[in-house]
Amino acid sequence: RYSALLIFPALLVISAWTVRNYYHTKLFIPVTLVGGIELWNGSYIPGEGYSDHPKTNEQRHKIYTEFMAKNRLSEDYLKNGKGTDYYLYHLAMQDFQREAIVNITTHPFRYLSLAPKKIIYLYVSSYSFLFKIKDSFNMLLFRGDDRPIAWRIPKLLFKCCLLLLSTIIFIFFIIGIIQNFNSPNFLIIFSIVAYWSLFFSFFSPISRYGMPVIPLMILTAVNSMVNLFRIGNMEPRSRN
Repeated sequence: RYSALLIFPALLVISAWTVRNYYHTKLFIPVTLVGGIELWNGSYIPGEGYSDHPKTNEQRHKIYTEFMAKNRLSEDYLKNGKGTDYYLYHLAMQDFQREAIVNITTHPFRYLSLAPKKIIYLYVSSYSFLFKIKDSFNMLLFRGDDRPIAWRIPKLLFKCCLLLLSTIIFIFFIIGIIQNFNSPNFLIIFSIVAYWSLFFSFFSPISRYGMPVIPLMILTAVNSMVNLFRIGNMEPRSRN
């Protein structure tokens, strides 16, 4: 009964996506249209599994160009990777899925070896997209265009602070899991985060995908800090 109460709201939310996908494509696609390209991004070895890697961008553009030529589409049809015809967009994602399967079967061990870096990248991030800061570290540091340095420095410092904060949370989350590994409550939290992390390690690591489990990680990290603080206070008393 309690499991159904947890599962039903999740299925209700997902069903809206399924209905929307069927409305646009007349195909049964449970969750997302972009699964193919995210799998390809995460399996492209020269780009180390990152969607924004220069080599990944170059090869992705090449696959899009071949798809447009095959379907006789104009050069500006798939702007930023998204067209107006959802069915054709789904076909493009199938091309990426086929390419991803080739990547994985050709280099299976190298593909799996990317998982640890992807998991770290999934949670250790500046999360600046939440504040509508779309400029990457690379752009702010090296490619600021004609914008003055006074415009770039505040954004860069803000992104660095958020990156440091997410790093601290991630480290103390790992410590918290080690401290409470035998606790049933923390085992549930660990299982949820582990499942979520392993699932998205097959795809390209995008920080917004990790956000649903961030509250669990913060709670565990705070608990870890409190435990370490208590241990630190107990040691001087024991000496006295």
